[in-house]
Amino acid sequence: ASRGIGGPQCGASAATAILFTDRATGQFQLLTANVGNTVMMVKSKNHQTAVKKSCYHTPDNSTEFGRITALNKNPRMPLIREQGGRLRLGGTLSLTRAFGDAYLKPVYNADEGEEKYASDGTGYFAGGGGS
Repeated sequence: ASRGIGGPQCGASAATAILFTDRATGQFQLLTANVGNTVMMVKSKNHQTAVKKSCYHTPDNSTEFGRITALNKNPRMPLIREQGGRLRLGGTLSLTRAFGDAYLKPVYNADEGEEKYASDGTGYFAGGGGS
């Protein structure tokens, strides 16, 4: 049975960033949050360097792999399996944190990854998805 447009291997992800001034220090701070395979990048003002400021929430990420594996109550039936040459949660999705897919709710969540960084307030922010 199809799960709608995109079929059984579709999912949703998101990322956001907030640049603000820390009241206590007066320094710029960058707060990023993401779910899924959308990450935040900061590119220098001169466009010479780009730094990833969040992480992918996929079974390929060792932290996510460990988190999902620890939740498995039946080790004989792995929650992460290879399908079509890729690691997938439940054998279908390549994301470990995202929106929707209620049938995977016990191990698949929308809790964001959150990071905070000092910033000089220059640079360009961009978010993008991958697969």
